[in-house]
Amino acid sequence: MSDEGRSKGGRKRKAQEDVMDDDTGVSPSGKARGKQIEMENEMNYEDPFEDEYDDEEGDEDAMMAEGDADDDDENAMDVTPALEDDDEETGPMKAFIPGMEDEDVQMGELEYDSTAYDMIHFMKVEWPCLSFDVIADALGNNRQRFPHTAYVVAGTQADVGAQNRLYLLKMSQLHKTRNDDVDSDDEDADEDDDGDDEDAALTFRQIKHPGGTNRVRSLPSQAHVVATWSDNGKVYIWNTLQHIHALDVPPAAKLKSVAPIETLSGHRTEGYAVSWNANVEGRLGTADCNGDILVWLPAEAGWKCETQSPLRAHQGSVEDLHWNPAETDVFATCSVDGTIKLWDLRQRAVGLNIKAHSSDVNVMSWNRAANHLIVSGGDDNVFNVWDLRLVAQGQTTPARSFNWHKGPITSIEWNPNDESSIIVSSEDNTVTLWDIALTNEDTGDALDEKLPPELLFIHQGQDQIKEVHWHPQIPDVLISTAADGFNVFKPNITPQEGE
Repeated sequence: MSDEGRSKGGRKRKAQEDVMDDDTGVSPSGKARGKQIEMENEMNYEDPFEDEYDDEEGDEDAMMAEGDADDDDENAMDVTPALEDDDEETGPMKAFIPGMEDEDVQMGELEYDSTAYDMIHFMKVEWPCLSFDVIADALGNNRQRFPHTAYVVAGTQADVGAQNRLYLLKMSQLHKTRNDDVDSDDEDADEDDDGDDEDAALTFRQIKHPGGTNRVRSLPSQAHVVATWSDNGKVYIWNTLQHIHALDVPPAAKLKSVAPIETLSGHRTEGYAVSWNANVEGRLGTADCNGDILVWLPAEAGWKCETQSPLRAHQGSVEDLHWNPAETDVFATCSVDGTIKLWDLRQRAVGLNIKAHSSDVNVMSWNRAANHLIVSGGDDNVFNVWDLRLVAQGQTTPARSFNWHKGPITSIEWNPNDESSIIVSSEDNTVTLWDIALTNEDTGDALDEKLPPELLFIHQGQDQIKEVHWHPQIPDVLISTAADGFNVFKPNITPQEGE
């Protein structure tokens, strides 16, 4: 499959379908699908390709078994380089667009086109991670030059509760992969990627976690402080400093097992909504499936419940919570009752109530650069942009509404470096990139006429996508998690001449 697109200058859109073999990580045709890092089952490690991979134990039940792995061990973990293209002749290729495919197109015939991405890497983990967060690092902001390095914290959903872990991951040597499936004789060497023949490397640590992790969030100002919502009904706060440090500097001895520095037991059942306040150090908002909302503040002996008793207004589970980026006491919640509510802690009351969706509101995001904008995604397959200034004046309809996805919205996030850009994931197994500043005047080709002008990019190839996040320090780099692992990618929305 080839990809058609348009840049922000010429409005090039990329549409990509990556249908891969679950065992080999390649498309059915054998085409290369980028760089892959796999961590599977018992996590025995073998390195047949001499790739760099740091095998470090995280606690007494280490992720990786010691000793050499047998070549035929089905549990072996590989760092698999991209395969070379075969010599089979192919006919003309065209873009595959979900819901717009021709009748003669079959899923097994779709092929990955490396020109759709500046960079894409794949990582499999032992257990699916329902939630993750990007860990802020000291490598600088606005990083452009390849290869990249990213730090991530993720929580597992293991089949057996006792096997759940909190993963601390360092993904390094994330090289540019664009044109990996193009004959190198026809392409100039990338000037911004040193040593681009090296494979991506993964270093990890782990911490035993009580129960599965429904959601995990890192404190922005102190990235080693992490909050997790467990399916056992408790919220845990962790100090992961030694584990993050060990990602860069291997310890002289095995790391000691750690316990959470605080266990928040104020909820009567499990939940998903958890958010750190960016303006009050350590202030944490949590909400559960009963609709109870609590706010916590750090105290001398740990965290105390600031609200003392739950805030209640929703008629069902509260699915997400976000603080106003510019105000200390205002936050928003969304619920299965179809509403978004804006709260003022000083009044312990709802200031604005929005009937946001026709069914469950699953996720939301508050725009950091334009804090009058909130975007929400629901079970109705729709995501809506809300202008709070208009809502305060009585407007009951969204400023923008997008009914393009074919399944419920599972994750949504404003771009921290671009106030009009949004990333969305859905149960239709796609991740889409949108720019709501675009109009029909920015389009021009036949493909554009069939697609929303705001749609910039379609990423596919993962199964049951749960969350997607921008990397705030590496512009346009995205990380997504699904039942079959993580993807780290940078869409090629600024194509080179001839693409």
